[in-house]
Amino acid sequence: MNTENTHHHEGGPSHNGQVEVAIRSPKGSFPAEGFNAVPKDQRIKDELDRAKRALGIEDASHWVIRVAEPGGGSRPVDPDDTYEGNALRGQVTLEWHPRNDVEVSISTTAGFFPAEGFNTVPLDQKVEEELHKAQLVLKIKDTSNWRVSVVGPGGKRPIVASRTYRENGLFGRVEIDWGPGEGGGG
Repeated sequence: MNTENTHHHEGGPSHNGQVEVAIRSPKGSFPAEGFNAVPKDQRIKDELDRAKRALGIEDASHWVIRVAEPGGGSRPVDPDDTYEGNALRGQVTLEWHPRNDVEVSISTTAGFFPAEGFNTVPLDQKVEEELHKAQLVLKIKDTSNWRVSVVGPGGKRPIVASRTYRENGLFGRVEIDWGPGEGGGG
C-alpha cells in the first residue's frame, strides 16, 4: 500500500492495523491531497515530523495538535502517544497550528497568582495585565521598584512587562518571578 498518499475506501486501513491520516496546518496540508496510511501503533509525532519536513516548517515546538471530531469541533491529542493510544481509528484529520495562548503563574514575595496552577491568557496579551491582576488579588501596595523575570533553559532573564508574551519570546507554560529589585521595594 502506498504510504505517501492513500485515499479512503471501504474496508480500508482500520481493518489491517492502519489509520488514514491527513494533517492540516497554516503552512499547507500533508499530504497535499488525500490521506497517508500509517500503522495505528505509530506515534503521532512521527507523522508530524514528516509533515514538518514536507511543509518546510522550521520550528513547531509551540504548536498544538488537535483531531477534528465528526459533527464539528476538535479535541487535543498527545503527539507522543500512538494513534491507537489517542483512540484514533479509520480516517483521521489532524489540525496542527501555532498555540495562541500561554499558561501563566506569577511568583511574588506576597504569594502566588493564581494560588495553584496556571491561568491561560492570550499570547498577544501584555504581561503587565496579568501582573496587575496579581497585584490586586495579593493586595500588593507598591511595585514601583519590582522586576519581572522568567527562568528558562539559559537561566533567569528579565522580561518587559509592557510587551506581550509573544514579544518577550514566552510560549507554552510560563513561570514569572516578580519582586523587588536589588536594593529593596514593595
